[in-house]
Amino acid sequence: MTLPSQLEDEQFRTPLFDAMVNLAESRKVSFHTPGHKSGKGISTRFRKFVGPRIFSIDLTTLDEVDSLQNPSGVIKEAQELAARACGADRSYFLVNGTTVGNHAMVASATGPGDRVLVARNCHRSVLTGLIVSGAQPVFFHPVFDHDLKLTLNVTLEAVTAALDAHPDAKALLVTSPNYYGLCADLPKIISSAHGRGMVVLVDEAHGPHLKFHPKLPRCALDAGADLCVQSTHKIVGGMTQASMLHAREGRVDVDDITNTLKLLQTTSPSYILMASLDLARMQMATEGKKLLDKTIKLAEDARTKIRAIPGLACFATEQARAAGMADMDVTKLTITVSGLGLSGYQVSQILNTDYD
Repeated sequence: MTLPSQLEDEQFRTPLFDAMVNLAESRKVSFHTPGHKSGKGISTRFRKFVGPRIFSIDLTTLDEVDSLQNPSGVIKEAQELAARACGADRSYFLVNGTTVGNHAMVASATGPGDRVLVARNCHRSVLTGLIVSGAQPVFFHPVFDHDLKLTLNVTLEAVTAALDAHPDAKALLVTSPNYYGLCADLPKIISSAHGRGMVVLVDEAHGPHLKFHPKLPRCALDAGADLCVQSTHKIVGGMTQASMLHAREGRVDVDDITNTLKLLQTTSPSYILMASLDLARMQMATEGKKLLDKTIKLAEDARTKIRAIPGLACFATEQARAAGMADMDVTKLTITVSGLGLSGYQVSQILNTDYD
């Protein structure tokens, strides 16, 4: 993705992180949480291992660094930068991972008794989100590869059949890409669902990088999704638990999303996690193409070499398309070891215990 020059220039800004650093460097005396007081009260072992500076930006809701529950300053500005970088009308920082994003997507878009078409390869947080909302799931199935013993993703045909069978459904929820980088045909799926008046929610946990390189599959927002949630921490530079929820206005009410997140997210969010989101957005918006150029080359080189090793196979785009998938994220390497007479679990254990 190439951003317009003016937009690219603004994407170098990191308003939340800068405000946190400025506050830390002001060395104000703290009479508020957190109790470790910029690291003075933290375990010596902890401080010795990670260094002292990280604790100076472990902050709480203060005027200088804004409030996640009601952002009006630097958090609001950081979220707006994320929205413009990702092509959303509204973006939200999440500090409880994509789990809370899935909860918020489902709970804000559906209500008690609403039917939701859900691909059966969904994450458990989708199911708990349905419990929170009171909506009724109607499951349809992804492709299962009996040779690989692997669940792939949903096909356009499977989604269309579900749409035809349940025209009264309020929403459609799909996972794309999945853990293995396999992508559903989102543009056609979303267009078909929208044509029937349904809201489309996409669990894009494994796709926060897709927007930033033309050789990667089309991201959910560009394909027309109304809501999508991404695990910034899984693929790009966010810290663990740091994710984002993105919204396109029209079929969803952003006020409902905002209020739902107020109910579901902590009132004591980690500013370190939020700073990592601010910085990860900046990094991908300004360097993402270059970083992904290198990543794609390394992945393709590794795939070629792995496929040349007797007993090993490595999933490739042509196999994905032959199996009915729309596309594949080539940065993902899925290695089949059955030719060695071993299971993936066994090889994982061997690599973990016998190799550095």
